Amino acid sequence: MTPGAPDEYRHAALLVALAAALGYASIHRLGMWLQIAMRLPATILHESSHFLVGLLTGTRPTGFSLIPRCEETRTLFGSRRRWVLGSVTLRSPGLLSTLPSALAPLFLLPVALLLYHRWFRWFPADLLHSGTLGFTLFFCCAGAVPSRQDIAAAVSRPMGVVAYGALVGGAILFGDRLLPLLRLFVS
Repeated sequence: MTPGAPDEYRHAALLVALAAALGYASIHRLGMWLQIAMRLPATILHESSHFLVGLLTGTRPTGFSLIPRCEETRTLFGSRRRWVLGSVTLRSPGLLSTLPSALAPLFLLPVALLLYHRWFRWFPADLLHSGTLGFTLFFCCAGAVPSRQDIAAAVSRPMGVVAYGALVGGAILFGDRLLPLLRLFVS
C-alpha cells in the first residue's frame, strides 16, 4: 500500500470520529448554549430525516423546529426539566408509516457507511478532507440515535410493528428465492 492511499485517510477519519465522540460524551461540562451549538448538526440531521421520511410515507409533516426549548415535566416524585433541541410534527401517521417515520434517523447509518466508502472518490485524499469525513461520520451516527419519544411513537402502532416484523422475517426466510424476482425489476 502506498503512502497517501485512501485507506490511511479513512482510518484517520475514524480516529477523528472517535475523538469527536469522546468529546461529545464530556460535553456536559460546557455551558448550556455551547452544548446546544455542538449538538446542532446532529439535531439537524435527526429532525430532517423525520421530515423527509414523513414526506415519503405520506404522513404530511406539519411542524419543523430546530429552536431549543426547555420542557418541564411533572412526575410523582417531583418535576424535571429537559431541553428539547428539535422536533417534527407529523399529521395522522398511518399503520405502515408510523414505524419508518419514527425510526427515520436510523437511515443515517447506511448514509454514513456510504460516505465512508465513497468520500475519497468525490474529494481529494488529504488530512483536511479526512477530518471532514470524520466529523461527518460522527454527526451522522450521533443523529441516528432515536430518542425515547421516537421509540414510543414507533411502537404506538403494534400492528405496524408486526407487519414490518413479518416483512423482515419473510425476507430472511425467503430471501434466496426472492432475489431472482428482484433482479427482474432492477435490471
